[in-house]
Amino acid sequence: MFYFLSFVISVVLILCDQLSKFWAVSELKHGSSITVIDNFFYLTYLENDGAAWGTFKGGRIFFIVFTVFIVCLIIIYFIKISKRKRSFMLSTSLILIFSGAVGNLIDRLKVGYVVDMIHFVFFGRNFPVFNVADIFVVTGTALFAFYTAFLSDSDKKTL
Repeated sequence: MFYFLSFVISVVLILCDQLSKFWAVSELKHGSSITVIDNFFYLTYLENDGAAWGTFKGGRIFFIVFTVFIVCLIIIYFIKISKRKRSFMLSTSLILIFSGAVGNLIDRLKVGYVVDMIHFVFFGRNFPVFNVADIFVVTGTALFAFYTAFLSDSDKKTL
């Protein structure tokens, strides 16, 4: 049941990401931007062929190989972890990372870049544009960091 539920949640998250990108391509690709909250939150189409916030532009092959490696590590973890050692927080963090990584991997394989569309402006400065998969990866990584840094071994088993 654990594996089935993890799989279903991952599929739903990946679909949310892909549907948001499909919408962005169909509604925003031709130069339009939608103001959600003026001077704060916009939906703006961007093609990102690099990593987070456009760093490492042109590293498509590296990012594909790295993502496949991470996805395989997560799958191996889920296969090898025993019921006694399962942690809700760790499982949640890995499902989020897995789903976000696969969502962006689909873009890189399909079109050669990642579609970004969520755009914030803070104090007159543009924050880098990102997507739903990025939210999953960042949230999952933050949960993973908290889990590994701040929880004792007894806490880790009971979450």
